[in-house]
Amino acid sequence: LVEEGVAQELIKLAYQTSNPHSCEWCAFALYQLSRGNINSANETSCRFYESILPCIIYLCELNFSTDITKRFCSAAFAHATLSKSKDMNCAMAIPLLVKMLRDEESQTIKKYCASSLFNLADSNDNCYKMLDSQALKPVVELTQSPHSGGDSDPKVICAGIISRLSLHKQYYDQFASGNVLKVLLELSAVDHRLTQRRVVIALSNLSQNEELKLKLLALNPIPYIISLASERDEYLRRGCISIVCNMSYL
Repeated sequence: LVEEGVAQELIKLAYQTSNPHSCEWCAFALYQLSRGNINSANETSCRFYESILPCIIYLCELNFSTDITKRFCSAAFAHATLSKSKDMNCAMAIPLLVKMLRDEESQTIKKYCASSLFNLADSNDNCYKMLDSQALKPVVELTQSPHSGGDSDPKVICAGIISRLSLHKQYYDQFASGNVLKVLLELSAVDHRLTQRRVVIALSNLSQNEELKLKLLALNPIPYIISLASERDEYLRRGCISIVCNMSYL
């Protein structure tokens, strides 16, 4: 269907219509097409994602955009950002993804937006754009959603985003405000190994900063660190040693 030009016709209809229900159907169709191209790295797939990104951004930003439209578009974002086409630039979607993560009430939409941001956070430039767009606060807030289990749980995804953002020292003022460190300690108690590893990475990075180190010590982190270090996981143990070493230098 993509090779036959169906996507271009859907995009044309999306830009031309002012009917909310037609937009919903366009969003649904683009989402379905995005699912079918997720594992493809060929030129056609790359062109497909590059062509639909501006359109799904447009559909989400319409003043009559419905929850259904945004749900399908956010799911399409999640698939597009998983594309194997590494040359594709999805950074244009970051400000909108952050806005939807912050403002939308639907937990489904928030989860898809977080998944997209996590997929994009493997690039330093994308991380800079997320932090410039104030992504940290809504990501931290999403960690307070109920734990559903599995690698697609919002807590797991958000822990991954925070761990990647924590590499960028020039933005540590954002980590010093709010309750980022407290939330990371709480996430360390989630019974999920990947989440725990991501928390340890973030704390190991952040505890190198003098201001953040003092804030972390004020939260009495030792019981959390002892609990993590007691796990039979070499990555956790090494990370905990790193955190303790960082905190010992005042």
